[in-house]
Amino acid sequence: MESKNSFAMSRNHLERTLGKASADFTRADIIEYISREGIEMVNFMYVAADGRLKTLNFVINSLEYLETILSTSSPSSRPDVATSMSFPAIHPHSATRLPRFLH
Repeated sequence: MESKNSFAMSRNHLERTLGKASADFTRADIIEYISREGIEMVNFMYVAADGRLKTLNFVINSLEYLETILSTSSPSSRPDVATSMSFPAIHPHSATRLPRFLH
């Protein structure tokens, strides 16, 4: 395991803050970071079947909801969203989770 100092010059803000490689981030790391920083929205970005980059925005209204959206392996569990959008099933490791900073 690398030391926190080895990430001091990383271009990745989360790697600098958490002191570890992004490949080693855990759901608990992300939840702790989001809670500590007061982040209010999480964006899931994925490439749809049509080859275009799609974004789903989730407003974080509780810790339980944050846990749900970070542990669900599809872009949305809401049937109305799922039927109105065309997207393949997303494996948890294929989606890029980008916190949006709203202070």
